Amino acid sequence: MCIPIYCTNVYTSGKIPSSVSTSAKIEVVLEQLRQEYIDGSGERLDELDRVLGQMFKGNSDWDGLYVEFCSQVYTMKGTAGS
Repeated sequence: MCIPIYCTNVYTSGKIPSSVSTSAKIEVVLEQLRQEYIDGSGERLDELDRVLGQMFKGNSDWDGLYVEFCSQVYTMKGTAGS
């Protein structure tokens, strides 16, 4: 459940009125966090695509690329859990 009028940067700007229930406030904050995750995921997916492309082209730094790939995946996983 998202209260549309309050869904933009509410958890940092404090714009949620005190009359809104606690559960509604939590939902608003969760929606904002979901949106931030979705917005940031595109860049990480582009980076994963770049790294995988280099790995499949036979780049000589395969080990370094593999570490970079695992790091990006781990970051996405960790961000999703927060």
